[in-house]
Amino acid sequence: MKIPSKVLINGIPYKVSETNNLQLGLNYGGEIFYNEQEINIRPSSNECKEITFLHECIHGMLHSLGYEKHDEKMVDGLAHQLFMLIKDNQEMFKKG
Repeated sequence: MKIPSKVLINGIPYKVSETNNLQLGLNYGGEIFYNEQEINIRPSSNECKEITFLHECIHGMLHSLGYEKHDEKMVDGLAHQLFMLIKDNQEMFKKG
């Protein structure tokens, strides 16, 4: 999966950046700022970055649906499952 420099979440453009300077601290792989429309991801292995990107996108989706409290265990589980769905079914996501 290629992590884009910009992603649309429910029609809202979010800038995606790779940085070691996360405001949440060293224990986090990524963060999302809804008002600033930014997603920051810590550099790591490709698979870890991809799962983190999906994790932050799921937070963005939940926020756009009006859910303010997000269960981190559920969001993380969904990110891992979505990653595996994409990885195991690549043909399904190809254009044409």
